[in-house]
Amino acid sequence: MAGEEGTLCVIADVVSLAGANANATAIAEANVNLCEKRAEGVVCATARYDYVTNIALITSTAKETLREATATLAAIAVICYDMSAYTSRIEAENMLNILWARWRQLKTIIEDQKFVTWSLT
Repeated sequence: MAGEEGTLCVIADVVSLAGANANATAIAEANVNLCEKRAEGVVCATARYDYVTNIALITSTAKETLREATATLAAIAVICYDMSAYTSRIEAENMLNILWARWRQLKTIIEDQKFVTWSLT
């Protein structure tokens, strides 16, 4: 059994960010689901709001921001699972750096309580 898929993002979101050379075991459904769940916890803790439980209350536009933030964090975990599948360690590290930079941008947005208020209107 693969486990429950995430609420804020889906496997395809994570796999696309992890790239074409991601390890096959790392992008297996069960592993990606676990990474998604962990990422959702970080996103909700960062926002100080339980978006997973209250998914029905979130605006469509805000869901896309939360989807990207969750998928970005999950993709980082997928890449870190095994970097040897990439053409080089530098390729994997470059992808991690790009994803980390994007996470930092998204983190700034979602930790602002104005975003939380806006996302529920």
